[in-house]
Amino acid sequence: MFAKKKNSYSPRKKNHHVFPILLTVIVGGGLIAAMLISSTSFDWRKQASENDVAILRNKFGIGGSCDSADLGVSWTYSWGHGAQYPNQPEVNCKQSKGISFFFTIGKTDNAEVYTDIGKWEGDLIGIEELVDYESYKNEAAVITYDIHYPNSVASYILIPAYINGYSYETIDNTGKTITIVIPPHKGAYYVVGNEPDWEKFVTPEVYARQYKLIHDRIKKYDPTAKISTGGLLETAPESCSRSIDAGLPCSNENRFAWLQAVRDSYRGQGFGSDLPVDFWNIHPYVYAYNFTAAEALDRVDRFKAYIDQTGVGDKPIWITEFGSLAKEGELLGKPYCANNWITDAQGERTGTNYCVSLAERMQEHQMVAEFMRDTIAGLMDREFVERWFWYYGGESWTWTGSNFVGDIYKYSETGEYNAVGKMYQQLIADPGSIQRPQPTPQPTPESTPPATPIPSSNPPPIEATPQPTQTDSVSSVRPIGWFDAVSCTQAHGWTCDMDYPQGSVEVHFYKAVSGVPAQFIGKTTGSINSQNPADFAAIGAACGGNGARRFSYTFSEKMPIGTEVHAIPIDLTTAGTPSGGGNNAGIQNSAKVIADSPDCH
Repeated sequence: MFAKKKNSYSPRKKNHHVFPILLTVIVGGGLIAAMLISSTSFDWRKQASENDVAILRNKFGIGGSCDSADLGVSWTYSWGHGAQYPNQPEVNCKQSKGISFFFTIGKTDNAEVYTDIGKWEGDLIGIEELVDYESYKNEAAVITYDIHYPNSVASYILIPAYINGYSYETIDNTGKTITIVIPPHKGAYYVVGNEPDWEKFVTPEVYARQYKLIHDRIKKYDPTAKISTGGLLETAPESCSRSIDAGLPCSNENRFAWLQAVRDSYRGQGFGSDLPVDFWNIHPYVYAYNFTAAEALDRVDRFKAYIDQTGVGDKPIWITEFGSLAKEGELLGKPYCANNWITDAQGERTGTNYCVSLAERMQEHQMVAEFMRDTIAGLMDREFVERWFWYYGGESWTWTGSNFVGDIYKYSETGEYNAVGKMYQQLIADPGSIQRPQPTPQPTPESTPPATPIPSSNPPPIEATPQPTQTDSVSSVRPIGWFDAVSCTQAHGWTCDMDYPQGSVEVHFYKAVSGVPAQFIGKTTGSINSQNPADFAAIGAACGGNGARRFSYTFSEKMPIGTEVHAIPIDLTTAGTPSGGGNNAGIQNSAKVIADSPDCH
């Protein structure tokens, strides 16, 4: 425990607000500032069409693992985790393998605890910085849970250490005194926030203040730094969820309402004429129902049209996460299922019991590899896109329950990378050889950016992607929704199917405990009218104007703590009948583990 003093770190000071429900489906996230360090020197403005292999290779990044160095990637990041200080894995990866990386600052869902935070604070927070520091801590307290607050504050404190270098003594887990050295990194790239438009506590007003505080601290110590927003999920509206208090439901027609509200708030709070960015940052994910390179590229083009229309299209675009958020098996029409560990007699983990067979995973990974190839070919043809990072390097099932179909990992059965990893390795080795598909049409002349920025809170709408004309009883999209909560006695959420938005969707519930195959436990219908007007309106905006799409199910018997419960909506055709076509996959957040609560006792 460090000594208390005027500017000392102290337990979070948090006002008690009532935070509303999540609006739609989502994965990942957390408010961050992240810094990109380049391992090589090259001309960022040189166009991909010039086919300079060195430049093209430096556009390739991956999220999640330093092990992907053997793929030849130039960039990686690990979201600011670290045993001894935030971002330690990235620093170690740079030092051991020379890979460029993100410094992640202020992330809202890292749970590390740092015993040296008081020392860092005393060394790195000046007297003249106390007011901003207290403001940052107060904002961090509002947007993070207690277990995540220390990491958020520690990484903010360490900004000058990351830039100018820093060393300090600490005690390791054996009781030995060691010296930790953080090398300097000047002239870096930063992003403030990772999917902040998803975080339910991060309203536009809060984000504008956080951006200002982080931006100014970085620029104070490194005026040459380049800074942007966090990766925006608004580019994929079915990925987007946020606080109802923001009054900004996600929709195809209003994809970038949150970003526009941040820009308006930044101006409104007197911070400047507009959000100061040097580049833009997006996460244009696709899902199983729209799994095409054309759809991924269309999402990039829509964001480009928005920034053009609002007068900031001169800034380049970085794609710091892309791929598909479908889970393994979904592209083959299989329902969600979770992997589990194989253990020996002593309880040691010896392997993974995959719920999707090796043959099925290999088939699906080949599909993803072809998607990757065609999407990257399209990105190369878009000179306004300067960098892209594939998501995810490694196996995500250990924290999500089931791998994403795009996870790059080696099969335990063969010891070789899956087809996704092999494709990425091939593209990096010879990026100029990619055969490019026909690019998605660019914005029409009517979308030409105006001479001056549009100061309105409501930017011109981007026309929605036309839906296919449906004359037969078919299913073209899967149900959407959100599994809000589960306890020992009840499950709650909402769902709808845009193939038949006027009708309610049946939801089936399954349970899985300690590797036992999933068991059906009951069903209900998503037809409840929310008593919260804002909630009703938000669900209606996502479900074609039909807000009575909530579901609530009471279990026939009390479920044990630790039970994994899955909510699976039944896919409908355009006639309102079950499709039976393999589209009965879980809505996002569809697997939840029952935690201890009063109704469990």
